[in-house]
Amino acid sequence: MKYLLSPRVHLCLSGVFFIILVMVDRITKSAAIALLSGVDWINSDTCIMDDPCCLFMGSATGPCISFDLVVNRGVSWGLFATQDALGFILVGLLIGGITALLTYYMYTRWQAGFSVVGEMFIVAGSVGNLIDRLFYHGVIDFIRLSWGQFTWPIFNIADCCIVLGVFWVVTQKLKE
Repeated sequence: MKYLLSPRVHLCLSGVFFIILVMVDRITKSAAIALLSGVDWINSDTCIMDDPCCLFMGSATGPCISFDLVVNRGVSWGLFATQDALGFILVGLLIGGITALLTYYMYTRWQAGFSVVGEMFIVAGSVGNLIDRLFYHGVIDFIRLSWGQFTWPIFNIADCCIVLGVFWVVTQKLKE
């Protein structure tokens, strides 16, 4: 799909949108660190032992959103997590390389006149998580979704951006 605005306007709006996505990720992670550091939500007075502390969307037996601060030194769902410095650096370099390649792909699609909204979501999420790797030696995750005994792996806003971006790109590719 070709973009409707001039290339210069599209680039400026895309840049602003990219910065907003990264900033929202940074702000929410900073808030999670400030509010959740040292807090044991599962065993606090407002929760029942062995049940998640549901703050939104129903009860511990239904759909639930809660918050739990985790530093993930791996990739999705903690895969390839390691305490070894060399392994952590190699995973970080691999993620950085993939982000650089995707940024180049996004740029070439933009030059060809295509909308790159999905790619921008993916790159913004990846950059947000790379910033965590540099400053916190792991990715800050804090959002927990659960339904009864099922708990989705803890994630963050950058992860949401990546998932939305992949969905957007796949949808656009199916339309092309």
